[in-house]
Amino acid sequence: MKERRYPATGGQEQVEAKRRVLAVLLSRDIPSPRDAVLTALADGCLLFDRFFQPKQLGQVRSRIDFIIGMDIGSLRA
Repeated sequence: MKERRYPATGGQEQVEAKRRVLAVLLSRDIPSPRDAVLTALADGCLLFDRFFQPKQLGQVRSRIDFIIGMDIGSLRA
């Protein structure tokens, strides 16, 4: 997948939203509040059905549910 980056915000270059969400789902890292919200939004819009094959989606479903259920206020930016 070609990597896209966006102009710096607050001195940091922003990575494409899709790439960030997929990286969070495929790791065990605690997501940033922004990535947790992007994950919830993507799930609510059924975008994961387009990102993953059914079998793959089944493998990350528990991770999606875990991230969506997190207390975003307790996450560090």
